[in-house]
Amino acid sequence: MKNYSTYKSTSRPEVAPRSSRGAKHPNLTLYAMVAIVTSWVVVVGGLALLQAIRAGEEVAEVAPPPEETSIAINFHDENNLGPEDNREVIALAAEVVQLVGERGFRVEEVIVPRGFLREFNLVMSRQVEGGEGEIITQFIRLRCSTERLATATAADAIYVFDRWLDGEIEAAIYIDIRISRRAFYQ
Repeated sequence: MKNYSTYKSTSRPEVAPRSSRGAKHPNLTLYAMVAIVTSWVVVVGGLALLQAIRAGEEVAEVAPPPEETSIAINFHDENNLGPEDNREVIALAAEVVQLVGERGFRVEEVIVPRGFLREFNLVMSRQVEGGEGEIITQFIRLRCSTERLATATAADAIYVFDRWLDGEIEAAIYIDIRISRRAFYQ
């Protein structure tokens, strides 16, 4: 049996083992990867810095002076709780009333029904012509939940009230919009 580790071939030139070779040529692939990553970090960091500076300038130019705004809503609690106990309901209802008002609809009253602390009703109205040219005001209650966001509640209230105005919903007493994208009515 031959020992191949000491066997010397005559067809191949001898090459020095790896450990004895000098590292005269560095690994160019590694340097290229480091250069690409470094340049990418610099570019992205610079863009983020420019965006932050630009956003700061826009906010400084566009920010309106602070004003106190108040929304006058007719609020009624059938549970006879005070304003401090209904603070969260009042704040949410006020935001919904403001959003609905921005679309041109008017909320007549906000009611917290008896026995319910996480719900409120928006009383909205419409005017229709009666039999002899007289104008009749019809009222509808929209049942809302405090578990939903004000923007979602306002969007559903506007959509459902608009459909009620068009006669697509035949509700006479209330329209329940406590569940997202669902309307139950009677």
